[in-house]
Amino acid sequence: MVLRYAALSGARILVGQSAAENDALCAAAEPHDLWFHLEGDSSPHIILQCADKPCAQVIADCCQLCKNHSKKKAAKWAKVIWLPSRSVKKVRGDAPGTVRLSQQPASATVGVDTEALERLATTRLRARDANVAPEQQPQRPTKAQRKGERKAARQAKRQAKRLAKAQQRQGSTASALPTAVAEPAPPESTLAAQAAQLLATEKENLRPEACRQKAVGAGCLAAAA
Repeated sequence: MVLRYAALSGARILVGQSAAENDALCAAAEPHDLWFHLEGDSSPHIILQCADKPCAQVIADCCQLCKNHSKKKAAKWAKVIWLPSRSVKKVRGDAPGTVRLSQQPASATVGVDTEALERLATTRLRARDANVAPEQQPQRPTKAQRKGERKAARQAKRQAKRLAKAQQRQGSTASALPTAVAEPAPPESTLAAQAAQLLATEKENLRPEACRQKAVGAGCLAAAA
């Protein structure tokens, strides 16, 4: 994935991570952009996006990145060349990552500038597309953010386990309880007869004792007759 850095002036510095990305960077570069590479050795292709002639500090930053992302990273010295990208040509049939130069490049021998590399590292972003605007680039999460995300994921996992256990206990309890069998409801005629009988019983209980005795006596005389 293409790496993007920002110089002190705000200029964008693009670093290829593979032969295919190097070819893509060269193809997308503007004619006035600058192309950087190690002299006589393999290294990433670096494109400095600039409309005007860059200052010496920006050139030095590009040289540091070119050395730091190559096999010469641990070397004390390395020679870096650069020239406008319009003078860098890709010929059909050449190996991936191979280009041809149409003019003599400028060069400089550089050592290790730890301060510049640390400053540039704070601006480092990964871009799938070299033409993506800086404000649209996704910011890399910090160490604290990654730690918080891992902690939140562990908490969510534990909560899911507790919920699954609670649901399992509820299911076992429900299966242990006896199942109630619903009795069929009596027909409406039966309900009406029961209600009439209950009403008659209540009326009988409300009658005075003398009336009940009179009714009983009348019943006895009728029986004797």
